[in-house]
Amino acid sequence: MMSAWESIDWVTACYWQYPINKRANDEDRVSNAWTSQLLYNSCTTDLRDQINLKYEHLPATFKGAVTYAWLLFYTLFARSRETVSALKKFLEFFALNGLQKLRGESVILAKKELVAVCKRLDAARDLPEDTPLDIIKGLQKCLVQPFRDYFAHQLHDATKASLNVTTVGAAQGYVMSEVNEILTEALDLYHSLCTTNQWNIPMGHKLGASLGTTNVTCWNCGGNHTLKDCTEPHDEVQIAKSRKEFFDKRQEQAASDDQLDPAPNTVEPDAPDASEGAGVAESNGALNVTWDDKSSNPPGQVLGAATGATGGEAYGTGVTHQEAQGLLNLVRCNAKSDAT
Repeated sequence: MMSAWESIDWVTACYWQYPINKRANDEDRVSNAWTSQLLYNSCTTDLRDQINLKYEHLPATFKGAVTYAWLLFYTLFARSRETVSALKKFLEFFALNGLQKLRGESVILAKKELVAVCKRLDAARDLPEDTPLDIIKGLQKCLVQPFRDYFAHQLHDATKASLNVTTVGAAQGYVMSEVNEILTEALDLYHSLCTTNQWNIPMGHKLGASLGTTNVTCWNCGGNHTLKDCTEPHDEVQIAKSRKEFFDKRQEQAASDDQLDPAPNTVEPDAPDASEGAGVAESNGALNVTWDDKSSNPPGQVLGAATGATGGEAYGTGVTHQEAQGLLNLVRCNAKSDAT
């Protein structure tokens, strides 16, 4: 019941409960009572009221953990036309955007979400026959060349097979097994590429997923890598010049954005509440900015600090580092304007 409750109808659930109440030994009846109590205590008051609309009218011989669990699942996950439509739209969204909408283009996360959606539709007998094709389309929309090429080839073969006029409609169970096979194959390839250091996502991918990738330029040699990865002898004069050009450009961009979207120069005097997410506050002449680059960090944890030209500092718990750095550059730009 835990894995496929929708495949069990209400009458079957009642008859599963009946022999437990009538024929089970004392130990099984105690287990049944404890499970019922656990399910009851796990529900909110409103959820209990909804379940009791049907449960309290059952004869005593059909009451127990099995029937209560079935009603709990039905109340929480009952299938509707809107639910099925939303799940199908998720599959369409993945086919259109692929892995590029996921942080780090994680195949592990993609498989987890896709399997959950497909299992739900399969249990409701609403899993579209072209789901395997849609998943392959999404998998080949990736920034990692070997992975993309592999599933582009798979897409070609799958499209050719789908056009075969002798092919008959696939059974629901077959479609789900094909989905599992494709995703398992994708996960194996993903792990292989990660192990051999070939799963390389360009820096800035979090924004580049929808806006294109961000180019990285070395301040030392001008190559397509960061300064810390540069193998050339460090030219401190060139690094200082490149660093100054980089921040001058960022300040000009911040000033331009400020003109396009003017906002008051003052901010709230109180520090932002970490539970409310991102925020900016001014305290004792310092600009406090919250960001969070790691989802594992608890709200309110200080992740880092950066000091601006005016002594303003950026601390973090809520927004991205890029946003915090942009705000810090804006402070620097305002400080320059005030100085001139």
